[in-house]
Amino acid sequence: MKDYIKVLELAAQNALPSQVDKHSDPEVTLVRELIEAGYLWAIDATTFDGEAYLNPRITLPGREYLANLRSKTIYSPPDTSTAWPRVDRAIGEIRRRLADAQNEEQFQAVGLLCREALISLAQAVHDPSRYPPTDGKIPSSSDAKRMFDAYIAIELSGSSHEAARRHAKAAYDLANDLQHRRTANYRQASLCVEATNSVVSVIAIVSGHRDPP
Repeated sequence: MKDYIKVLELAAQNALPSQVDKHSDPEVTLVRELIEAGYLWAIDATTFDGEAYLNPRITLPGREYLANLRSKTIYSPPDTSTAWPRVDRAIGEIRRRLADAQNEEQFQAVGLLCREALISLAQAVHDPSRYPPTDGKIPSSSDAKRMFDAYIAIELSGSSHEAARRHAKAAYDLANDLQHRRTANYRQASLCVEATNSVVSVIAIVSGHRDPP
């Protein structure tokens, strides 16, 4: 985690290089993984010569993630419960699996659990009568992406919520990618867990389940 903290700290201070590539410090791999998680934004300048990113900037989810890392409360925030017991159980199991994972197959399994947690979350908030599909195609019971798209389009409409919409969509893609990645490692699994936990928190807040009593 120290490497991620270093990159995000530099980004928060606008101190990252204007171009990050294979010759840069920090490593381009770290920057790419943080971009994939939605914590950094940059212009993808990758060519046949290798990966490269221009003008990397920290995002709002990235600032929130950095605050969690600083306070060392990534896995024990004041209140992580939601109104959806199945989602809460899934998040607890994901954390346990990540703590025990030691090989590629176990890290892939973490990605699968993240995806399943997001499917359960999408099912919990999906109401076909209130959230029509954005592409006109009725989502299946496991089509979390379409259910989230429909929900987010209504509950997070407007340009001011663009970053939150991108973050919610990226978390599902990250989890789906990890479960199929045969070279999955701790860093990728950890970022996937954080992204999943973050989108659960976003939806819980938007749904009003984190409002003060």
